This record gives sequence, structure tokens and C-alpha cells, in this order.
Amino acid sequence: MDFFVRTESGQFVPVAEGYKDTGTQNPNATYAFGNGGLFNTPGLNPGIINAMILPELGLQAALPVTFTNQMQPLTPLFTGVTASTGSFSAAPCGDTKQVGLAKLCNITTKFGRMSLKTPTIDLTRVGQFTNRGYFSDFRLIGDPMNSTITNGATPTLPNGGISQAITSEVQKQMMQFRIGWAREFAKLIYAGNPVNNLGDGYKEFNGLDLLINTGYQDAETGVWCPAANSLLQSFSSQNFSTSGTAATNLVGLIQDMHRALVSIADRTGLSPVSFKIAMARDMFYELTKVWPIAYATTATTVIAGAQTNTQLQVNSMDAAQMRDSLRTGRFLMINGIQVPVVLDDAIAQTAIGGNVFESTIYFIPVTVLGNTPATYTEYFNFDGDGALQQASQVFGITGKYFTTDAGRYAFVRQNDNFCVSFLGVEMTRIRMDTPFLAARLTSVRYTAGLPTRSGFPGDATFYNGGKTSTVSAPSLYPPNVYSA
Repeated sequence: MDFFVRTESGQFVPVAEGYKDTGTQNPNATYAFGNGGLFNTPGLNPGIINAMILPELGLQAALPVTFTNQMQPLTPLFTGVTASTGSFSAAPCGDTKQVGLAKLCNITTKFGRMSLKTPTIDLTRVGQFTNRGYFSDFRLIGDPMNSTITNGATPTLPNGGISQAITSEVQKQMMQFRIGWAREFAKLIYAGNPVNNLGDGYKEFNGLDLLINTGYQDAETGVWCPAANSLLQSFSSQNFSTSGTAATNLVGLIQDMHRALVSIADRTGLSPVSFKIAMARDMFYELTKVWPIAYATTATTVIAGAQTNTQLQVNSMDAAQMRDSLRTGRFLMINGIQVPVVLDDAIAQTAIGGNVFESTIYFIPVTVLGNTPATYTEYFNFDGDGALQQASQVFGITGKYFTTDAGRYAFVRQNDNFCVSFLGVEMTRIRMDTPFLAARLTSVRYTAGLPTRSGFPGDATFYNGGKTSTVSAPSLYPPNVYSA
């Protein structure tokens, strides 16, 4: 039997059996309503109070986004000119030294590939209610879908918000998909590593832990390129929350690292450069406790200690006002410059115990020369010339495949008769064209007075609980069977 699909012009196009899948899908979704459905409990209050925390995808949402069809781009870095060779001559017209040669280092990066699918639902099961004792007039009190999850960092799907998910069977599946995507992708921004690849089906791009690093080499020859290396520093697991010396040292080190990066930008002709500093939310809160006094007294205490009858005074209210301005504005005052801070829940933290955590601070060059992107997200464009979207039109199966977010995400509708699901794929990478302007400060330890909850399952401070379905409705006697 031939199958047909209606085109946008209204014509029916034969697609034969290609539009239908192989018959291997079986329903595995947990439904919202009907027997066993999540909301299938009689007497539920219509107001459902949200207690779910979703991760704030700070850096992922802050980076510029662009697209390409180049799988292995080469970014050339002009690394310098070699030293002169030869010798000076004593004779006025004699031979002399010869100037050196220009050097170039080409760096590259590869796409990652991630795919997820929705549970398979039975379309004939959708819309069922057990009886009039069950309702769907729910309203959500509170909404965890923060802007970082709804601004394109995750696939845009029809009404994929949690508000619709509590009243619509299909939107429940869409909401689950978006949350799953946000959680799976977010941590790759920092920890992505191709050693975790699984064939061609799952690939990780180089995250910031690899991009902000030393050991850069030419992509074609393998020759070392130390001029491309990032600035790496370790704080040696000192706890700045419990040690005044560690706090003072940390503030001083952050300022020194920023100064070193700005110096490189100035002397490479890439200024003005804009940085973002990324760190964990709780770390920033604790750091702003010690920043005002340490910022005001770093180095001056050494000078004052060496002088007679010299005393330093810090106004506590001035320090409190600076602390509050840092928190509300989300920045650090560094060398007289307000440097924006990105709070990112995806940054790995090691729980030491006793509310002590250890993590990394990232210095990311976002733009150079004022507005030229230096670090950005780049995706393969499925809407590009000759790519998936056009290819699906050639094969007459446009109804089966579709893209969202300007070609960043591609989807296939999998259907076996009444069993349907969505499978999505993305090919993305982080491009850092100026790794020598980036830095990482590792092994920074702090004590959180009250750690905040995490939005990632598996983290030490992640909490959920509850159930994914309810017990089925009570069985009723059949109408035509009587037992005396």
C-alpha cells in the first residue's frame, strides 16, 4: 500500500512505506490522565505548587550563537616571527644577520552530536479520563522554566512549558523533553570531552576544561604552539571562607590573572576585550562576602605593616554596600573594572563534606576589538543549502522531518501506526578563537553556609521525590457477569 503526504500547496505526494517506521515502537510513556496517569488521583486541588528547580544555564545563554556547514574549520593564529639568524659583520659592506620568518599556528575543533527522544505514546490513549471523578482544570503555582531554558539554548517545541504540561497530555511529553535536553547538554559546555564519544551516534565537543588549557599544537603538523596557551592557575584547595589569608590571596590572584590577560590583549592589538567570569552560584555568594575588604586592603596592608604609626581603616557600611552591589549587579570589581560574573549551575563542584565545596573559576574572552566574537556557540545548520531540510523535500518526506531554532535542531517523527514519538538531534561546539586570552583558576575551596539546591539529578544537593504515575483506577464489575 502506498502512503501519501499533503504538501504546503495542497498536493498529495506518494512516499510509499518510507514515511512509516519499521513497526518496532511500543508505547512506554507515562500519561497525565486516565488510568495510571500522573494526575489520576480523585480530589486533587486544582492548584499544583511547583517544587522543581531547574538549572540556570548561565554561560550557555550568554554566548553568541552562529551556524556553519564547515565540519573542521581552521583558525589561524599569527604567533610571531622567528629570531634573526647569522652574524653581524665588521665590514661596512659585509654580510649581516638575516631577519626571521613569520609563524602561523592553525587550531581546529570538531562538532559534538547529541540526540534525545520523547517516550512513545499511543495516540488512541491520549485524551482519556477514568470517569467524572477526575479533572484536568489544574493551574501551576510557580514556574521553574527560567529564561536560560526558554531562549533557544534548548529546542523550541510547541507549548513546551510546564504550565501547559499539567493540562495537556502531549505538552507533558514536550516539557519532559526540553528539561531532559537542558540537563544533558549544559554540563558539556565545561566538561565535554571526545574521549566519551560513542561511535558516530554520540559525540562530545571540547568543553572549556579542554579549550582553556595548555598544550596547543598546529592542527596540520602537530608542532607546539605555546603562544596559543591559556593561563592556568591553581588555588591549591585553600578555603577562602575560613581563612583570611586565603581570601586576601584569592582576590589578589584574580586581579593578577585579569591584569595578565588584559596585558596580552593590549599587546596583541585585540583590545578592547570583554570578559565574563563564570563560577558556581554559591561560590559567588561566599566570594562577595570577603571581596570588599580584601579588594580595599590588598597590598596596602603590607605597606602599612612596614611603616610606623600607620593604621588602615575600612568602613563596614561601605563594605556592605559594595558587597550588595556586587551581588545585585552580578559583577566583580577588578582593577577598577566591573567584570560581569555568570552564575552557572553546570559548573562541576566537588562536595568535600561539611558544606565545603571545591570548584573552578573561568575567565572567558567573549569579544575582542570591541564587538568581534572570540568565544561563541556554533552549530551545524540543518536548514543550510543541501542539508537535512532540503534533502527531506527531495525525498518527499517533509512531513516526517522538521527543524527548529533556525536549523539548530532537527527532528524526526517516528510513527508506527498509532504509536508516535519525536527524536531530536543537535550538532554543536564551543568555538574559542583566542584561547590565549582565557584562563582557569582551579581547586578553589569554600564553605557554603547553606548550600542551594541543584537542578541536576545526581548532584549532592539535588532533591526531588514523588512518583511518575498513580495506581490504576479500581476495577469495576463487568455489566453482564453475575455471580450468586
